[in-house]
Amino acid sequence: LLVRLADLDMSLKLLPPKEYQAVLLIGLLGLDTRWAGSELGVSHDTMWRRYRRGLEWLCNHLNGGK
Repeated sequence: LLVRLADLDMSLKLLPPKEYQAVLLIGLLGLDTRWAGSELGVSHDTMWRRYRRGLEWLCNHLNGGK
């Protein structure tokens, strides 16, 4: 379990900045995409796309992808 947590921590640090913001605000802090988007000056849809891209990036990276 500790190794998995360390892998996730390392992967989060490598996420592109915009995707990291979305994963942090929506996924980890549980904020609404509309609120997070308005705080960052982007639309709800843009925030949702960044969140999805961030999750896809994390899954790919944690499973040995580039």
